[in-house]
Amino acid sequence: MDEDELSRLHRSSVYLDSQAHMAKIFSKDPQSWPGAIKIQNAWRGYRARKSLPLRINESLHLGYELFVMKKRLYRRKMLVGFFKHVVFMLLLSVVVWLQLGQTIHNRHELEHTVDEMVQSLETPEGLGFNSVSEVGDAWQWVRRGLFTKIANADELNHVYVRTYNLLVGSIRLETTRVSSSSCSWPDSLPRAYRLKSIPPDCYGKGGGEDSPYGPSHDPRRYQASERHGETRYVVDLGVDPKFAALRLQELATSNFLSKNTRTLTISFLLYNHALPMLCYTRLKLFLHPTGRIEHRSLSHAVSVQAYMDQHYWVQAILEVILLLWTFFQAYGLLARLVNRFAKPPKPVGFVGGAKAASVQRRTLSLYWILGVLRVCCTFIFMMYWIVLYEDGSRDLDLSVTRHYELERVTELLSLHEKFAVITILLSLITLLEFFDVSDRLAIISRTIRQVGADLPAFFFLFIVFWFTLAFIGFLLYGHSLIEFSYYGTAINTCWDIMLGNFVFSQLEPAYDPDDWFAAVAAVCFFYSNLVLMLLLLFNMLIAIFMDAFARIKADSESKANALITYNMGPLWKDALQAGKLRLRYALFRIRGRTDVLLPWTESRWMRDTRLVAETRYAIGQRVHVVRLSTFISNLRALPTSKGEDVTAQVKLRFGHRRFIAPPKIDRPFDESTYKRMIEDDIRRVESFTGETAKIVRNLSALLESNGTDHRVTGAPCSNDTSSQVSRASSAWVSKG
Repeated sequence: MDEDELSRLHRSSVYLDSQAHMAKIFSKDPQSWPGAIKIQNAWRGYRARKSLPLRINESLHLGYELFVMKKRLYRRKMLVGFFKHVVFMLLLSVVVWLQLGQTIHNRHELEHTVDEMVQSLETPEGLGFNSVSEVGDAWQWVRRGLFTKIANADELNHVYVRTYNLLVGSIRLETTRVSSSSCSWPDSLPRAYRLKSIPPDCYGKGGGEDSPYGPSHDPRRYQASERHGETRYVVDLGVDPKFAALRLQELATSNFLSKNTRTLTISFLLYNHALPMLCYTRLKLFLHPTGRIEHRSLSHAVSVQAYMDQHYWVQAILEVILLLWTFFQAYGLLARLVNRFAKPPKPVGFVGGAKAASVQRRTLSLYWILGVLRVCCTFIFMMYWIVLYEDGSRDLDLSVTRHYELERVTELLSLHEKFAVITILLSLITLLEFFDVSDRLAIISRTIRQVGADLPAFFFLFIVFWFTLAFIGFLLYGHSLIEFSYYGTAINTCWDIMLGNFVFSQLEPAYDPDDWFAAVAAVCFFYSNLVLMLLLLFNMLIAIFMDAFARIKADSESKANALITYNMGPLWKDALQAGKLRLRYALFRIRGRTDVLLPWTESRWMRDTRLVAETRYAIGQRVHVVRLSTFISNLRALPTSKGEDVTAQVKLRFGHRRFIAPPKIDRPFDESTYKRMIEDDIRRVESFTGETAKIVRNLSALLESNGTDHRVTGAPCSNDTSSQVSRASSAWVSKG
């Protein structure tokens, strides 16, 4: 209905003009004025009702209407939430990119360069960092490998590594120690062992030795200090190469490294002016109680400051927007929690409330928890960024002589990266909450929710099998293969067996080929992993998901659900309809049009429809199915509709809507009704096909009676035969 017709029907000035005109006509007989005005109003009301494109005798199912409204509102909510979440993910990704992504490649290049430099450092005898196997080898490599490289200073006493990387400050040596009586088993089991003449010294696994030590003439030279939760002995070599060489010689003669040493850490700081970046490198040697030395080279490159771009203010604004957005998300999650534990509304028996209310309740459990975790991780990773910005460890002088320690900065940066990654991952997972915006997207999220009841039992069985097989591998091959040397590594190795990353030939070094029992045990262990875990349990997991997917897809493709989706209207048109109507109303008001009717919102229609249903339910009238005329009368009787043109609102709502009523209005959700409709259609098609086949047979018999088989020869028909065929074809077409 256009605006001119609406204003013509409902503009009060028309009635006033009509009354004035009637007053002129009946001016000679004033007593006939009220009757004339009544006749005129009744006639105009009849014409207005006649022009309404409404079938007032049409039946409505209030429960079905409410369900469609609720689904439509829920879809709008999901659409708005989907776009908000996508924009939030884009904002989050842009902020993380500006904070970390721009420098990742440069960090990789610098760290890789330093690692290559460390691996290439060798003594004249060919001793490298990874070939250090004893404490004496560590001294040889530090003095004749590492120090020889960094002792070549230029005329300004600057040391450069790989041409462009400036050594900043002093090199530091750190050790952790254990006492010679750190083994606890002789004291705990004094009579349980059978050894005689036990050595007096025992160097156990634990560290924590903090007593001072040194050469015989200065036994308290090296004092322990607490650094990052460890007790360490620290010595700085200085920046002067000659002084550093003398200091290394003194450390070697004063037993700075000995049997009591458990770890040796060599740390230094490099600066690259082209990037510009700092690279804090720590070379660690772990001396195990068995005498094996484990080598680790850890390099961490960081920017010299938090904001490196000249348009840093753009990044700062985006970060503030992200924090404010996250704060509003936290407020929304808190409001959902309050509403979840608020007093639920009274159940109403006319609407099938469980089915309609489940649309809103089903996303308040797991997705709410994931949303809270996402908000917390966002605040945490932004807090780490603020701490990195305020940290003064990188405010350094490149000509300084003392050691600069950036271990705290690298730890903060590592935590910042981890929480940023967790936040992005949680944002991606919580995007599934808004997949209900479309039926095709909703199949994915509904499938995941559907398998939620079966997955706990499956994962319990899966973990029992997995951990048991890992324990068997740990017992069988933990002493021979490093992949099974710890129970945690055995769990990872069993996972690799399931994925095919660990082959049977890697087990062969763990047993003697002549031992047939060990060979059979290896075959049984390896292939039991494949059969039980991969072929059985993994396929069972796939079957659980496929079965749930098939059920969800069948439900979504049902006729009742398809009709509900159709009656809800197109997604984009429905999403823009409310805003379009309000925009048109605002434009008319700006132009001074006060006679334009503002349509009721979806929430208003749902509220008033529910009030009508509750009122009819309370007074004992029929609730499910009512006529449209009765529905209009009930709407007019509501206290919320006083002074409003209900008929015009109903016309706007029901006059031009895209709607197909259910086949059985009293059972709109019954799928059997739609099945009977399909069966009737099939029977009609089959009967039509049978009539067609009968006509074709008659045509063939007619052709054969004239002695011509045109299906084979293709010869022309006679005139009589052609006319008979034409008449038969016309009859067949008219019958069809």
